[in-house]
Amino acid sequence: MEGSVCALLVFHMLGGMVAGLVYCTRADVYSAGRESGHFTLAFFVANPVWGALTLLKIGAWKPVVIAWFVQGMPPSPWKALSKDERGHPVAGVDRVPKR
Repeated sequence: MEGSVCALLVFHMLGGMVAGLVYCTRADVYSAGRESGHFTLAFFVANPVWGALTLLKIGAWKPVVIAWFVQGMPPSPWKALSKDERGHPVAGVDRVPKR
């Protein structure tokens, strides 16, 4: 019994880690971070709404993945920003208009 509970906990934690990688990759956080020189956490702090939604989706990754499959894997409505309008390095996440 204890082994199966531990296995389920590990499965859920690994799924959450993979989901976090997928969410940040879909919003281009890693490539924008390399461009601007900011750590990934800076994007969570720069836009607390996006950060809170992402953390919530990481905790509930199973229903989110099911919803994605039902919707046909739509593109992410969030885009990481590496430069502001003046060209200065910045860490930010903003919503993009629907395509």
